[in-house]
Amino acid sequence: LTHVLSNDSIVSLTPPNSSTPAGSMIPVSQPVSINSSNFDPPTYAPSASSESDLLPDPFTDTRALLLSLIQAPSLISVKNLRHVQWQKLRDEIRELTPVIDSIPTANLTETNTLLLAVAHVVRQRLGEKPIDPNANKEFQKPFWMRRIEEKIAEHRKDISHLSELKKGTKLKAKIMAGIERRYPLLKKKGIPTIIEEIKQGLTAKAAKIRKFKKMRQQYLDNNLFNTNQRAFYRKLDRKFNTNNSPAPSAADREEISKFWSNIWSEEKEYKKNAEWLPEVEQSLSDVPPQSDFSISASVVTTRSKKMNNWSSPGPDGLHAFWLKHTTILHNRIAAQLNEALQTSSVPDWLTHGQTYLLIKDPAKGRSTPGNYRPITCLPNLWKLFTGILSDSICSHLVSTDLFLEEQKGCKRNSRGCKEQLAIDKLILRHCKRTRGNLHMCFIGYQKA
Repeated sequence: LTHVLSNDSIVSLTPPNSSTPAGSMIPVSQPVSINSSNFDPPTYAPSASSESDLLPDPFTDTRALLLSLIQAPSLISVKNLRHVQWQKLRDEIRELTPVIDSIPTANLTETNTLLLAVAHVVRQRLGEKPIDPNANKEFQKPFWMRRIEEKIAEHRKDISHLSELKKGTKLKAKIMAGIERRYPLLKKKGIPTIIEEIKQGLTAKAAKIRKFKKMRQQYLDNNLFNTNQRAFYRKLDRKFNTNNSPAPSAADREEISKFWSNIWSEEKEYKKNAEWLPEVEQSLSDVPPQSDFSISASVVTTRSKKMNNWSSPGPDGLHAFWLKHTTILHNRIAAQLNEALQTSSVPDWLTHGQTYLLIKDPAKGRSTPGNYRPITCLPNLWKLFTGILSDSICSHLVSTDLFLEEQKGCKRNSRGCKEQLAIDKLILRHCKRTRGNLHMCFIGYQKA
């Protein structure tokens, strides 16, 4: 199931054989809720030998809750808990470890659902409320701002009353008593002088609000940069690339959906009879093949540590934090990944992603399908599986010295395009300094 981000909504891009209607609108702030449209619930039956008898009484209800959530995945509601101290989350997982270990899972689907159920239970135990997509988030002004704004409103009211008093209008006794109490030098200085002093005070308070807002924004930006640099830079992009172009029309949305569905949903086969393949095979005939590979629990633990805790999950909604810190399941996950590796088959949901289209050039508008950069969020179990395989393949390529020296992409300890640009800059600077000849050729790939 693939989605497209456009303005304040997501346009669903469904595979050809999907029963979900294309173009259905889903709010961006929708909570991740597991249901039959984006996650196949497993047919789960508790083990015949009840292991709940071995657990203390306080854990019996928790085990029953986890089992009920596994049997009804549509009740699971997960939430990004980035704002919660990770020590609290880790302590909750450690406390639930005996319960988690007592629940058997037969395949990756059931293990993934168990992890989602654990995330749901931890959220409930910490008192975190699920996300309400219909709730309007109102900005709560801090106390200092409310206090200064109340003073400003009071001063403006006094200016209005003093202006009326200057015109000769008779004020109520209560209002006049308040003015004389707040401005005891009114008769000595005169009304015009007091009005001018109040206006100067208003200017000072407005400057104080601007100063405090700037300081608060600096604090929020620094905090965002320390916790989520990607969100910080995207915020800068939205700030400097403002564009008031209208949202895509229904026809444009359909065209965008068709454009990206043809790229994402249709299977492609590489050219198996290419002329250069025999030459490469002949040149690599002396290279030993990669040895048999088996996934262990330590490999799962090591690889999961490299995953970002709260990056956007796939359609299943499982964040990497739960996969990383629920170490009691790593043996089980390793065995199930080995089974998938040996049988060369994985569940369908594991390879389904959620694609967001970010606009490239705001000046070109939002109606051009090619003016978007796709970012696909895949399930974290799939990221873990492919990451483990990638590490194994890269280790073999490094040990056999098959990486080209000039290759910078898809290579460990390499900055990719940035490193190539640094090399190009160094070569150009050297040729300019030595006044030497230089022949260059840049190849641009369309839809690379």
